[in-house]
Amino acid sequence: MSNSSNRIRTSILALQVIMVLLCLVVLGRVFYLQIVQYDVYDELGEKNSIRQEYVDPARGLIYDRNMKLLVDNQPIYSITITPVNFEDENIPLLAQLLEEPDSLINVLVNDAKRYSRFRTSKLISDIDFKAFSLIQENLWQLPGIGHQIDSKRNYPAEMTGSHIFGYLREADESDYQSNESIRLGDKIGKSGLELIYEEDLKGDLGINYLKVNALGQSLGRFNDEKNSIAPVQGDNIITTIDADLQAFAEKLMKGKSGGIVAMNPNNGEILALVSSPEYEVRKLAGRIDKEYWQFINSDSTRPLYNRAISSRQPPGSTFKPLMGIIGLHLGIVTPQTEIYNSGYYIRGRAYKDLADPGLYNMESAIAHSSNTYFFSVMDKIATTGQLNAWSKLAKDFGLGVPNDVDLPSANRGILPDSTYLDRRFGKKKWGLGDVLNFGIGQGLVSASPLQIAQMTSSIVNGGYKIDPHLLKA
Repeated sequence: MSNSSNRIRTSILALQVIMVLLCLVVLGRVFYLQIVQYDVYDELGEKNSIRQEYVDPARGLIYDRNMKLLVDNQPIYSITITPVNFEDENIPLLAQLLEEPDSLINVLVNDAKRYSRFRTSKLISDIDFKAFSLIQENLWQLPGIGHQIDSKRNYPAEMTGSHIFGYLREADESDYQSNESIRLGDKIGKSGLELIYEEDLKGDLGINYLKVNALGQSLGRFNDEKNSIAPVQGDNIITTIDADLQAFAEKLMKGKSGGIVAMNPNNGEILALVSSPEYEVRKLAGRIDKEYWQFINSDSTRPLYNRAISSRQPPGSTFKPLMGIIGLHLGIVTPQTEIYNSGYYIRGRAYKDLADPGLYNMESAIAHSSNTYFFSVMDKIATTGQLNAWSKLAKDFGLGVPNDVDLPSANRGILPDSTYLDRRFGKKKWGLGDVLNFGIGQGLVSASPLQIAQMTSSIVNGGYKIDPHLLKA
């Protein structure tokens, strides 16, 4: 019995020693982590509870030449997602609160996962206050979901200017893969000045640090100003546009199809540029109205097409003053040369002239738009082997060549020479009948309204070639 009691006491003592040793090890480890390694693990702990969040800068404003505000920014609500904290089983609830189809939210969540599982991204922008409030009330059920205040473009002026300003759209996968500064959900310029001056207008991102809980939900801003970076607003741009003139030009084109360009002939400043029919650029601000987007893309009148700079059509009688200058330069006519108009120009067949019959010199031929006079000039140019010289001179006035206007998709038009005609009809398979109409701006000759404005500017300013542009400062 005595031996048995001794063994029990020995076992209890051994167990107590082991427990004391374990306690000492644990306490020692706690002391090491909490005291000795405090600086290291405190920093790591902060990192685990702090999330880096990018802050969008305000996009640069756009003014007219008189400093009238044309485009500014309006605040909107956006919902964000951190995919690593989000459970797919919450997609139906999120879709219900946003009043969007489950399928759309599923696509957006998968896009965010593909972009980055750990980085916070915009999920959906420009939601109304009701949906925003419902999301806030239910954040406890939606780990990984947050919000931020964004902005969308606002157009306070009377003018529309849709083909001048262009529109913004959310960056797609190809955009952010080709440019590291673009993130999922960013709005970037896709047409007009918004596209051409994207780098100037977009500004620089800021960085905030947020305290978050174990569910990845924000607990407020972490006060670490030495690491935070304030966003930098994009550059404002002053355009050459006169807002009142632009509004008047748009009114003139209401219900019509075509383009208008009003330009200062001395420096190329575009005062008004209209393409009609226009589109409602306001409907493409913020989250794009999908029905409207589909409508304008399928509309047979092609409202997205910029007829002022991209169309290509025969210039007609607007081309005749240039024909007169080229005729003088090549020695085909003088200002006093008179050509009789019988009502037709006969060259193999009759070419009709709508001007009254009679004698015309250059001034009266331009004033009364006599086809006969300019058919005759073109006839002599072609039959004396000067077609290529004619083409080169016309191109010096901005026709048939690219221009540097600060808008995308400007058309170069067509100003044929012998090489072009050989390519079009086959070598030596074209003749005088294919060329005569060039003299009155018809046939294969084509240009945009902008090119005609550029050509006319060089005539009225005494022969200086100017570059059309919309940026003043």
